[in-house]
Parts: sequence; structure tokens; C-alpha cells
Amino acid sequence: GEIFRKRNMLPLAIKKLRQAVGDRAVNGENAQAYFSLAQACGAEGSWAEAVEIFEKIMAFDFHFNHVEDYLAQARAALKNAEAEKTRTAGHTTPSGRYEIVGELGRGGMGIVYRAKDTTLDREVAYKVLPKELKENPQALKNFLAEAKAAASLNHPGIVCVYDAGEQDGNFYIAMELVEGTTLKDIVKKRGAIAPNGVFHVVSQMCEALAYAHEKKIAHRDIKPANTMWTRDKKAKIMDFGLAKLIEEVRNHTTVVSGTPYYMSPEQTLGKSVDHRTDIYSLGVSIFELATGTLPFKEGNVPYHHVHTPPPNPLEIKPDLPPLLVKIILRCMSKDPNARYQSTREILEEMRQGLQRGEIAG
Repeated sequence: GEIFRKRNMLPLAIKKLRQAVGDRAVNGENAQAYFSLAQACGAEGSWAEAVEIFEKIMAFDFHFNHVEDYLAQARAALKNAEAEKTRTAGHTTPSGRYEIVGELGRGGMGIVYRAKDTTLDREVAYKVLPKELKENPQALKNFLAEAKAAASLNHPGIVCVYDAGEQDGNFYIAMELVEGTTLKDIVKKRGAIAPNGVFHVVSQMCEALAYAHEKKIAHRDIKPANTMWTRDKKAKIMDFGLAKLIEEVRNHTTVVSGTPYYMSPEQTLGKSVDHRTDIYSLGVSIFELATGTLPFKEGNVPYHHVHTPPPNPLEIKPDLPPLLVKIILRCMSKDPNARYQSTREILEEMRQGLQRGEIAG
């Protein structure tokens, strides 16, 4: 990560440094990695994240690498960025169709804005994809194909894609605007979700995945951070098909896609994958929702996903229902043939569990 940062390969630097620090607190061994991550975030313009990391480092060691000075600079840059965002709010793109109202968030998939579609008079989530996309013709071709496939998905459990293309020199996707929070944020704030709540969420995710898989579309990056929990208590999966594209853009080649903490063994090894890679990632996600933590988060995480049996969730939460534990462990089988072969099988397991009284109605 440090090598990539010094070479100004910021997306790769941030990715590797995030893997290095994981979700561990700042300590004497990882403080420098956190510091480099904050610098890389700042260099890429992610000042809010830079400020947050510098504050964590300063809480650990006030004098570490003159962190107070770096924090002051990052706060000033963030203030300037927010002022510029306010100044440009209401800016209309040249085509006149999308009027940007404000920023919703930033991540590896690009910047997401709240925007008004002036043609259809509705609010949308307007995602501007990384600029590297236009430097890679094959990735651009793949983007348009993936966007077309995603737009064909019409299911209440999937965030709807309305439109995609190029505007104002950037490639974008216009999507359904979902009010709510991600499952990841819920776990971060509240910890493990009660078993009946997990069953409720998972049943909705399984319905959405079954629909997409039957249309021969795999997500490739299922995780709580990619699943919204709406204000009316519905789960909606985001970013279908974008994981593979973004990795191609980042690396200028077709490589492993997805997020290391949730990736299936075959995905980790760069093998050809099918819908069963989503079933593995779903198992990891259920593990996190049910226990409040990830099955593998220390050491060489990709190695563990390929070679290390998943820990028994009961060791973390002894009161979990046996059916939930069974679903988690079968989803996380190393061999795709040993997993559920469709999420409809998981739904059937839960239906039978409800009849037997293993799940509260």
C-alpha cells in the first residue's frame, strides 16, 4: 500500500492499506499504516475519511508524526470542499436532464449525488463513475453491457437502474433513490441483529438474488454495505454487476472482483464464477449480521477464505438458532457444489423452519 501511495496509484494504495489495518483499533503496530491511509485518502480528495483517521491516530498518540498539523490541514481542505459543494449545488449538467442537489456518499464505485431528473421530474441517485473508465475502452464496453443487464432487473428487493451513459465528460448511472441506511451501518451502530430480524432480512435478500440469478445475473460483491435497509423496513441490494467492472477499471485488466472479507474461494483465486459466489458472500453477510463480526478479519483474509474452515457462529453467539447456523455454514462451503445451489433452497429451509417453530412468525 505504501509503495502504491508513493507512486500516486491512490485507489490501489487505499485498497491495500484498508486491508492492512482491517477494522482494528489504532495501536503501535498499525499507526503508520493508518497514517499512510489517511494521507492517501486526502490525496484522492476523500477529506472526510482523512479527517476521521487522523483523529483516531491523534487519540492514540497526540504526537505521532505531527498528526495535529496533518489533521488541521485535512479539516481545512474538508471545509473548502464542503463550501465548494454548496456553491455548485443546483448545477445542471449540459444536457439539462440531471440537476445535482447534493452529495450522498463516496466509495470505490464512485461519487453518488442526489439529483433531480428534470425530464421525468423525479429525484434519483446519480452515480459518477471513476474517470479511469474512459481510459479503458474494453471496460467502457463492459460498463454499458453491465448497466443494460442491471437495468433489466425489476424487483422490489433490488435498487432499480434507470439510465446510464456519458454526460459532461463523465460516465454515470442514474438509479432509484432509496431513503434509509445500509445493513453495515446498522451492525456498526447496534451490533448483532436478533435472529428473527436476520431471518427477515435474509429472506428478502434471497428473494432478490433468486430473481437476479434466474436471469443469469450474478452480483459478485454481496455484503451488508451493498444492501440498503429502507425506512419502510425493506432490504434492497445495490450495485448489481458493478464490482467486476470497477476492478477492471482500477487495474486495467480483468482481475479478481469483490471485497476480500466477503469473497468466495473461487473468486479469491480468480477463477470463473457463477451465481454460487453470491451464495458464499451471502453466508459471510449472514454471519456478520447474526454475530456482529466477520468470520475472517485477521491475518491473510483471502487465504482463510480459500483454506480455513469458517468459525462456528455459536462460539460468538451461543444462543443462535441451529437453523441459522446451518444456513451460514452451508453457504460458506469451500466447494460451490456443497453450497445451496440457489437461494430458493435457503427460502425453503426457512419456510420449513417456520412450520417447525424454529423461527418466530
